[in-house]
Amino acid sequence: MWSSLRLLALGVTGAYGGLSDLVGGDPAGFEDGHDLHHFVTRPELQAPRYMVAKHHPEAISPGYWFVTPYSSIASQHQSPRRDHIPCQTGAHIYDGDGVLIWSGACQYDNRNIFNFRPVMIDGVQHFSFWLPKRTLGEHIATEEKEQTGVLMNTNYEEVNRTYVRGGKWLDGHEYNVMPDGKTILLSTIWTMKIDASSIGQGEREIWNTGFREIDIATGEILFEWVPTDAHVDLSESCDIQGMDPKYNPGKAWDWFHINSVDKTFNGDYIVSSRHTSTIYKVSKDDGRVIWRLGGCAGRSDFDLEEGLEFHWQHHARLRYENMTHTVISVFDNAGDDQERNLQIPVRTSAGKIMLLDHSTEPMTAKMLRRFDRPDGETSLALGNVQMIGKNPETASYFIDWAFPGYISEYDSQNRLVLEAKWMSERFRSYRAYKGEFVGKPLETPAFKILPTGYAKGEAATSFYASWNGATEVEKWAFFGGEILSGPLKRLGLVDKHGFETSWVAPGIVKYAYAEAIGKDGKALGRSATVCISPSRELEHPFKISTPFMDGITLNDDPLSPGLPMSPSLEVPGYAMYKMPVSEYDLGTSDISSNTVATAQGGAPYFVVVAFAVYGGYVAARNVMQIVTARRQRNGYKLPSSLKT
Repeated sequence: MWSSLRLLALGVTGAYGGLSDLVGGDPAGFEDGHDLHHFVTRPELQAPRYMVAKHHPEAISPGYWFVTPYSSIASQHQSPRRDHIPCQTGAHIYDGDGVLIWSGACQYDNRNIFNFRPVMIDGVQHFSFWLPKRTLGEHIATEEKEQTGVLMNTNYEEVNRTYVRGGKWLDGHEYNVMPDGKTILLSTIWTMKIDASSIGQGEREIWNTGFREIDIATGEILFEWVPTDAHVDLSESCDIQGMDPKYNPGKAWDWFHINSVDKTFNGDYIVSSRHTSTIYKVSKDDGRVIWRLGGCAGRSDFDLEEGLEFHWQHHARLRYENMTHTVISVFDNAGDDQERNLQIPVRTSAGKIMLLDHSTEPMTAKMLRRFDRPDGETSLALGNVQMIGKNPETASYFIDWAFPGYISEYDSQNRLVLEAKWMSERFRSYRAYKGEFVGKPLETPAFKILPTGYAKGEAATSFYASWNGATEVEKWAFFGGEILSGPLKRLGLVDKHGFETSWVAPGIVKYAYAEAIGKDGKALGRSATVCISPSRELEHPFKISTPFMDGITLNDDPLSPGLPMSPSLEVPGYAMYKMPVSEYDLGTSDISSNTVATAQGGAPYFVVVAFAVYGGYVAARNVMQIVTARRQRNGYKLPSSLKT
């Protein structure tokens, strides 16, 4: 399908040729890293790269993508290479073009994170997510030894953690902040023994899963529900395989498997059980089941029209409700990852918007809108459906198909307006959300300068700047000079380009720093000052000079008071093309640490020639990148060998 799509120019260089484990292997098993980002300023961040297709750009809703790539549920098992795996897993934010905005992978040691999304708390925007316990490392803090729900502000600082006590664990499937920002619905899990006579067996050990509603401010449990206490019977489970005690002897049976909880306008609850293929409405007063929708045991309280049936579903959400009707969205997986019941046919996964009429006898359920997975495949696990708008009949819908991080968006006319997926099947995402926010990280911008060649016997300086999580940066101003004691001059002002912006100028700039500039032309933040210092042992060291600065008339810089600036960007000798991202650092040092690094080298002449050759290669490649980008923007299709 992707062969007919217009792919945005995001640096797609090829399709990954091999996969060590289709169901999610250790990322250390991958030999090729082309499907990951690589940055000079932040080499530790290697987030997945997207392929993006915009079918109707004018109809795409604004907003960022909130995703949580992971390769395996057991992502923190010990391995010889574990310490060398870059930060790839966890909470990430991308813009609508698939450009990385923020990676939180390093912040939480590459741990799996689920349910990462923007929420409002007391009228202020935050992020919420589920965080697993930490298992790697020595002297792990007590608060890191348990699963927890986390609230984070838009400075990327934690402001709240929620734990589950009383012999139960916080299950990763649900961590749902209510619209009023006062309470959270979270799923719980624990083992217990139960009388299984209803399925012709004796005592069985089961995994039981329920939910709690928690007051955010106090941590008080406001409501708790357990399915076995609410007369949900073991016989309702669709998991025929697990129902047989011989299948997995000595281990608990995951008979119910709660995976979402939502709240109705009058305070009742909507619960999704994957392993009973049923959506339950639960009373806020006594926890009884008010009605069942779907299921395998013939206990549905609704007559479902043809095509509305669902199995192994995820993410049931209330979208509308009045005295006679309810609208619910659900992600119908239509297949499972363990072949738990071969009598249930596997179909194409779909997002379904259902209209429930509870004024009739019997009650009925009809399809309001339906969105099939565009490639016709089945998401055997995971997935969600997000409504963007207030009216379920006219809203846009943003859907996560989970594998391989495949997302799509549909407009009010049910048109497929957007598709995106990661460049390889290395990762999947439990849920994905779309929303607007303003990110203001407290860390300073990252900045590096590197010497490079651009002509025979000449050298240049490459500038690289990034600011993880900052959403308001429009331009980068680069400052440099030969003497640290005096003010550094502004050498260039360039548009922000992707996560990391690069720029190159002839000559070697010894000292430099970068400033992030906002829409109003004011500086939002600046990096530390760094330097390039050639080795004094070289017979022919790099010439420390900036000839393009000669003859420039300097004015006061309104962007950075006290620092001079160039009145014009049309300065002879400026090279305004973008430099490619490299994976090495030749003697860049943070001056604030009072450390000066030296550029290591052997024969000086060879080094200069090598830089010159590399410079020619860079120039040629940049020309090709510009040509390719233009062709892609105009609908140029990738060669068949690169399609997925």
